[in-house]
Amino acid sequence: MADYTDGCYTDEQRKEIADLEYPKREYNVGERLYTQKDTGSKFVGYVAAVNHNSATGEDSYMVVDADPTAKGYKPSDVKHVTVLYQGSQNWQDYAEDAIDGGQILNVGRFAGPIVGPVWGAADDIGDLLNVPRRDVPSQQLLSSSNTLKGALAEYKNAKVDVYGHSLGSMDGQYALASLSPEESNRIDGAWLYEGPNMYSFLTADQRRVADQFSARGIVHNYIDRKDLVPIGYGNNAHIGNLIVVDSNWAPGEMNDELESKNPAVFLVGVGKYAWSWFLKQHGWGGYQFDKDGRLKVVGGDKALDEASELADKELGAVDDERKALEKNNGGKLTGAETIYLDEQEAGAIVNGIHSLTQNELQEMQGWCNGACAKADEEWQGTLHDATVVGQNLSAGEVMDALAAGSATKERIVSNPQAQYQAELNGFVGQVSVFDDLAGKINQAAQTLVSTDQQLALQLRAIGR
Repeated sequence: MADYTDGCYTDEQRKEIADLEYPKREYNVGERLYTQKDTGSKFVGYVAAVNHNSATGEDSYMVVDADPTAKGYKPSDVKHVTVLYQGSQNWQDYAEDAIDGGQILNVGRFAGPIVGPVWGAADDIGDLLNVPRRDVPSQQLLSSSNTLKGALAEYKNAKVDVYGHSLGSMDGQYALASLSPEESNRIDGAWLYEGPNMYSFLTADQRRVADQFSARGIVHNYIDRKDLVPIGYGNNAHIGNLIVVDSNWAPGEMNDELESKNPAVFLVGVGKYAWSWFLKQHGWGGYQFDKDGRLKVVGGDKALDEASELADKELGAVDDERKALEKNNGGKLTGAETIYLDEQEAGAIVNGIHSLTQNELQEMQGWCNGACAKADEEWQGTLHDATVVGQNLSAGEVMDALAAGSATKERIVSNPQAQYQAELNGFVGQVSVFDDLAGKINQAAQTLVSTDQQLALQLRAIGR
């Protein structure tokens, strides 16, 4: 039987789950993992697999909601899996990962994080230098993709979360985009931090999967603009919802060399200071969380803020009602008054969520329209290019040649558009169910007042 994990974590706890990919000592299979004590120490799951692939460089962990060392344990009983992709940990790791990453990002791409922040320039220095891209994925990316597919195959009844930081974010982005539609439907969510943008290195099929993840809003791709590593974003397409962190500059550690009057020693100190600062900024050092564990992001989440503000305002009004009724009744509430106030509180929360879902629905409708137009544009471009290349072919022969290469209108336009519309319809259905619930709660409160004369008198007495 799977252990209970409610899956409800704050932004800060999500970051802590990602940080579990960097254990201070190696995990043992069956070990229980938690978020940190300061944020509530919530159970994450049991370590089910430790994967250090020396041939590809991939380091990852599999965490499940059932004890894999327990008697009678069966992977088919697991209901939830968390995949943790580890980034680089030390100088040697950074060097090896840079070489491995270089297979993807090439020299021009690696120049980006060095000069970009200095000049406030774009992330994609590689593009500015017109350095050709190398589109062959590294062995680590392929290995990471196999890891996620393997988890979905082994735990066939489970939903899966994906976490990754830095190179681990790249692994996660690539692995998610490599899933089939059936596999991607079993992804519950992904939280990826401070990794370079992998979108432009994906194939057309992988981009369609990435776009569908963006539509579902379950892949959260965090970047700190003060960090040197997450390059390639700007206005470029990306995997999931891009969340720009409203960060501080992480404090570096001063060292004795910086106090020296010897230029050589001083420069050594600058190097140490810069490296220390780089590691801290890259390791979530600039992230800011409020007392409720919410991450401060650039621009904030306007819709969420508005929803919270609406709910707080209505809950405040309910609290005023409660105090007024208690004052009129000698400090006590009748049963009907308690029920009425509970319904009013539920209604306040539901109204706030209703506001949020309406905003999300508008955004999703806009995304769906854009994605459908993008599919049409891709097909028209493909058709134009094929016509130019096969200028001596008839229209029918051009279409036959495209079909031979699986480049059909059905595959490029019709199927993706049907998938986008299905995602939108699914969300509209969920909003409709929620609207129905909100209506029932409000109606219940009105019915209670209309059938309880004493309650109605009390409410009139306090001006309601």
